[in-house]
Amino acid sequence: MDKTKIFLSCGQDSDEEREIVSKIRKLLPKYDVYVAVENQSLRGVVEIIFKELSESEYFLFIDFKREKITIQDKKTGKEKETYRGSLFSHQELALATYLQLECINFQEEEVHREGVLNYLLGNPTMFKRNELIEKVISRIEKECKPGWKNELSFGKIEPVQVQYILGEPGVTGVYYHIFIDNEHKSKTAENCYVYLKKAVDLDSGNEIPLKTIEHRWSGYGFPNATILPRQERPFDAFVIKNNHEKNRLVFSTFSTSTEFMLNEVAQKTKLELTYIIYSDDFKPIEKIYTLKTTDEWKTVSFQPK
Repeated sequence: MDKTKIFLSCGQDSDEEREIVSKIRKLLPKYDVYVAVENQSLRGVVEIIFKELSESEYFLFIDFKREKITIQDKKTGKEKETYRGSLFSHQELALATYLQLECINFQEEEVHREGVLNYLLGNPTMFKRNELIEKVISRIEKECKPGWKNELSFGKIEPVQVQYILGEPGVTGVYYHIFIDNEHKSKTAENCYVYLKKAVDLDSGNEIPLKTIEHRWSGYGFPNATILPRQERPFDAFVIKNNHEKNRLVFSTFSTSTEFMLNEVAQKTKLELTYIIYSDDFKPIEKIYTLKTTDEWKTVSFQPK
């Protein structure tokens, strides 16, 4: 598994700020620390910043002071001088909040608190530059946990021999289960659905037309399942059924019509199958597998591509 990722958002307008960033990265070897480079274009935000944020587990916000501004003191009504924070970092903080990342916020002394930071629970840790690195490392060690990811992932394959199949007397079979891992330390994956997204006949190279139909989670009677944090759950990739010495490939789906039973796929002996998983609070994941067999499905090879 990849390292837990920290998205580090802060200004880098001076050699001092760049040196602070470099030292923080070196002092966090257990984490994959991504440092955002200011890119004001819409393309940069969409293609780079949003992608990196969506793949991160923690958001580390360091608000360095920028230009001096004058504001009205709410208590006295008098004007006072203060400093504005980094506009670009505040934009990233808004995106991180929208994506529900765990935020660890720092703000330099004398910076005026405004924007999204005003609406977050808890105050940011205030700092002077000569003490920032020590404060950041201390909070990371106390509040962050390495070794988890904000994602679902495809896990092991497990063939399971059964002596009978419900509703089919005299039929035995082998269920090929693919396990889906919830790698989040605390978030439950709810309403998880499995689909066969694509099927390719490897003998001809042609893609086989598919209709959208939900696959079954193993031993479960509904198409939408829950996967608890740091746990796994298998789904039925397919079944090899044996009836009177004759084997056949069957896909375990929630179909009530022969139109959705993937019969054309089941007639092939060399296949490339792409499965995709959707859930409420995790990004979709997909993976390609190759399925090869001899005639009448007496031997089966099934593995990730």
